[in-house]
Amino acid sequence: MGIEFRTATPGDRAALLGFYAQAVKDLAATDNPCLWREGRYPLARDILPRLDAGSFVVACRTGQEQHDAPGEEPGEIVAAAVLDRETDPAYATLKWEGRDWMAIHLLCVAASVRRQGVADRLMGELIARARSGGADSIRLDVLVGNHPARRLYARHGFTGRGVLQLQLEDEEPLANEAMELLL
Repeated sequence: MGIEFRTATPGDRAALLGFYAQAVKDLAATDNPCLWREGRYPLARDILPRLDAGSFVVACRTGQEQHDAPGEEPGEIVAAAVLDRETDPAYATLKWEGRDWMAIHLLCVAASVRRQGVADRLMGELIARARSGGADSIRLDVLVGNHPARRLYARHGFTGRGVLQLQLEDEEPLANEAMELLL
């Protein structure tokens, strides 16, 4: 599949919000544990400040495919993630090796392109951007039990640093494994 990576712009607002809304619906239909729920997370308030800050990296179809399936459009966002220098305050409770770090948040691949290497390519792009941005490590967290995401991160060299208890507003805390990649 032909895809290109780019930094999302404010012009991607509607497409990015639609991408995450569809992802939440798709995830609800799986048995994979996920913090993402319709009307709870991620919401526009979680997405738009990071979009405005230029922190979103998106993977878009290039239109170079031989036979596009119905509904597949060139330029369509098929994967996205945030790469920035912000983390939950709970991250400060763990021992990290890197000092000049970046963090990955909201990594998502459209259901229509899963198991086609898009997540691995997105991870490679994020790692390259962190390196070129001068980071010595990348931090992230993954819900305990989210085995597909955990395997993806481990494949790219991330190692566990401990368990964080993270929560959304009025919900019970959920265990998330914190992971780090030294660059």
